[in-house]
Amino acid sequence: MIYEHMFTEKYRPKSLKEVIGGDEIRGLYEGIINDPWTLPNILLSTRSAGTGKTSIAKAIIADIGADSLFLNASDDRGINTIREQVKEFAMTQGFTRNIPKVVHLDEADGLTKEAQESLRSIMERYSSNCRFIFTCNNESKIIEPIKSRCIQISLNKPPKDKIHERLRFIVDQESMNIKDEEIDDIIEFFYPDIRLMINEIEYLKTFGKSNRRNIADEVYALLKKRKFTEARKLWIAEQTSPRLLVKEIFTRLMSDDTLSKEQVVVGVEYVAETDFRIAMGSDAEITLANLTIKLVSAVFK
Repeated sequence: MIYEHMFTEKYRPKSLKEVIGGDEIRGLYEGIINDPWTLPNILLSTRSAGTGKTSIAKAIIADIGADSLFLNASDDRGINTIREQVKEFAMTQGFTRNIPKVVHLDEADGLTKEAQESLRSIMERYSSNCRFIFTCNNESKIIEPIKSRCIQISLNKPPKDKIHERLRFIVDQESMNIKDEEIDDIIEFFYPDIRLMINEIEYLKTFGKSNRRNIADEVYALLKKRKFTEARKLWIAEQTSPRLLVKEIFTRLMSDDTLSKEQVVVGVEYVAETDFRIAMGSDAEITLANLTIKLVSAVFK
């Protein structure tokens, strides 16, 4: 089932004061609010998806009232986008002369190197008029000339108690009968991805049941039967989080007494490599597919 989530936008923080976590940027934020022209170019990164990078960037832009351009680099990653949309936006004055314009490039680690080189030139040429905020999972994919022109801020995982407060607020706003213990279960299942937690609450509100179907047993059984295609179809159909599935596969490998010690060691090495690559910003779907192919060919042979 294709299901379009709306709660993530409905309850997206409107101000940095509403953002969960983000303590790493709050000192800088106070100065920006007092004088928007002090806004530097910023590179926001974190190893986990759904932990607030985009919300923080959007909140800063909203709080200073800046004229802004938002681009998702995963969709608009080529040099033509940079030359046309970004340059055209950056070269003109904003609506308010005492506030700089802001270009927000989300998932900036998806930009090609050529596009990043072009972007660096635009940053230099229009620095008196425009600022740039980059959000990404893997800052190592950002070229050094861009990094050197930014304040680099690495965000920590948001605290669970603050997440609980936010989810409790959403549940109450939606007049849902969900106990605190159930909220804690949602947090534990999806942590640290707040976006998936909010999606789960919306699913509960819309369909009256959980979307947390744990398909790991079925996927693992299919892989042991060397049925990679069927396993992949299952996790795609269920829209399962790739990183969550990787962790579930690890759990099953460790408890599978039908495997030899050598098979478990090899399997765990593959899982660890996959988890690291996803954390570093590799395409999660492709990386998960690569893991399952390795398991089928080298572990479940």
